[in-house]
Parts: sequence; C-alpha cells; structure tokens
Amino acid sequence: MDIQEMQTRRKELGYTYRMISELADLPLPTVQKVLGGFTKSPRYETIKALEKVLAPVPSQRDGTQMEKKDSLSPPTYGPLYSGIITAEPQTAYRTGDRGGRARNVPGPNQSCYPLLPQKRQGEYTAADRESLPEEVHTELIDGVIYDMASPKYAHQILVTELLTRINSQIEKCGRDCLAFSAPSDVWLTGDDRNVFRPDIFVVCDYGMLGEEGYVTGAPPFIIEVLSPSTRSRDLLLKAFKYHEAGVREYWIVDPDEYRILVYNYDRDPDGTVNMVYSFTEDVPVGISDGKCSINLQRAKKILDRIRGL
Repeated sequence: MDIQEMQTRRKELGYTYRMISELADLPLPTVQKVLGGFTKSPRYETIKALEKVLAPVPSQRDGTQMEKKDSLSPPTYGPLYSGIITAEPQTAYRTGDRGGRARNVPGPNQSCYPLLPQKRQGEYTAADRESLPEEVHTELIDGVIYDMASPKYAHQILVTELLTRINSQIEKCGRDCLAFSAPSDVWLTGDDRNVFRPDIFVVCDYGMLGEEGYVTGAPPFIIEVLSPSTRSRDLLLKAFKYHEAGVREYWIVDPDEYRILVYNYDRDPDGTVNMVYSFTEDVPVGISDGKCSINLQRAKKILDRIRGL
C-alpha cells in the first residue's frame, strides 16, 4: 500500500490518527506526518506497522468479506512483509492438468502453488522455488514466494528504453559493466531465502556471475519499473532489502506519473532520502561518478502517443 491508499483505507474504516497510533504502536506525530504526506521517505518499519493496521480484509471463498473481531482490531490478513501472501485467487500449477493450469484459492498461510512442499510462507527456499515450472515467474524474499504477473506495454517500453540507453553509455560512464533485464535471478544476500528478479540491474564485478547462470550478491545499480501488482513491494520492501544488502543505487520508475525516484545509498547511508526526476530531465547515474546520465523523454513521447495525450 502507498500513502494515498492508506489514507483512503483510513477514511473507509473511520479510524482517527490516534486510533492508528495505538493500534500500530507508533507515536501520534509520526502517524500524522507519514499519512499527511509530510514525511517523504518513511522508515520501512513504520510503513510495515501502518500496513498491518490498514491492509484491506480479503474476500472469503463465497465472495463475502471476512468479519473483523471488533472495530479497533487491526486486520491480520493482507500483503504483510512478515511472510504472508495475500489470500486472493491466483493461478496454481499441478502436474497432470491440461496446459498445466488450474485455479486455486489458498488460505492466508498457504502457498498457491501445489507443487511446492507444504510449508508456511516465510519458510521456502531457493530449492523449493526451483520445483516450479519454468514458465512460472516468481521472486523469493525472506522465504516468501511472490508471484510476478505479466508486464503491461508501458512497463516493457520503459525497460527496453532503459536497457538500451544503459548499454549504449557503459563505456562513456567509464565502467566495465554488464546490464541485465528480467527474468534473471539475483541471489541478493547470498543465502537460499532471497532470490530477486529486478527489472534491470548492472553488474561490474564479473565474479558475481556464477557458473549456474545466476548472479550472487548485490548489484551496484538496480532499476524497478512500477506495476500495479508490484507497486508497494518495489517502493517499500525492495527499497529496504536492496539498501540492507549493499546496493549502491536504486531507481524506481513510475510510468503513470512519468517520474523517477532515485536512491543513492552511497551518499545516504540511512537509505531514507530520494531525489525525484521527471522523464524529461537528465538523471545522473551515481555509479558513473557523474560521467553519464539517462533521459526518458523518448519513452514519454511513445507513451503519450499510445495514450492519446
């Protein structure tokens, strides 16, 4: 959930800031500043606590909503980062099904992939994820398997444009690096509980490229293009995980707002400050020490034309 979604949810529930403060165990001024939009880069722990209180209650199998125990009880369902995938209908895969597809509605602590071992979300490993068919695209974050929906045209246009421009400027940037795009696995933390698939990432240490075909360690530069299904994960969870793992620079590209959020963790060790650029501005690439920049004006013109703007 982003801040606007949290505000909408707060009004739907009729919660005051003081109620949210008590339920989330956060100081009242913190809640007021974050939900009021005055804190531009809230801490990950703060957002996580707010989302636990404001996350929507999912539908049951009969289509009705689950009833809360009382009006002040925080929801215990939804996309919590502690290891529960939202209990919404998702495509499941079983051996023997024609085409390999079936429909399944898992419980809040169940996997939507019957081929996986029967574990709770938060307990899965890279080996468990490898048991899924190749056409199933997922990420593994802290033992939680997240489904990755097929990208829309805006997402693909931006990924292609970014990859082209990065590849064309690598020598100009004075770096001996390689740029990759999804789907490529990145074992971000070196353990078997975190396997990411960034939209774009740059590797400058060839020792990170393993014989198995995936990357081990934190790439210095990662870009994620927002999609409706990954928006909150890219903005919150991944920003936290990338910073924690040692990524030096993280861009979040928003195709709806035509803007780029840039986190330069080298300059901001706390990982709380971001710079915002429009698609028409030159965005400096931090790991190039100012030697090159990227402009998405061409991509904006293409999207405007498609959208009839």
